[in-house]
Amino acid sequence: MRTIWMLPGWFGFIFGSSPSGSENLGFTGQIKCQAVKALMTVREWHARWRQRLDLAGMPEYRLKDLGLSAADAEFEASKPFWRQ
Repeated sequence: MRTIWMLPGWFGFIFGSSPSGSENLGFTGQIKCQAVKALMTVREWHARWRQRLDLAGMPEYRLKDLGLSAADAEFEASKPFWRQ
């Protein structure tokens, strides 16, 4: 039985047996699954880049509200977008 999985965001629907397993999807379904995974990765990377950019421009009093020092914020903001 095929089920429909709703993915978060604007990626739409993917048809298959599970959101992560593409063994029963056929070639076209596997391509769609890989494309969705790639788009989700790019979306996550963009969110990290945006958050680190915002963190780098934050004034010290806001960092203090978050419980971060300027050194912590600088360390986090200096990491590349692909690192967690």
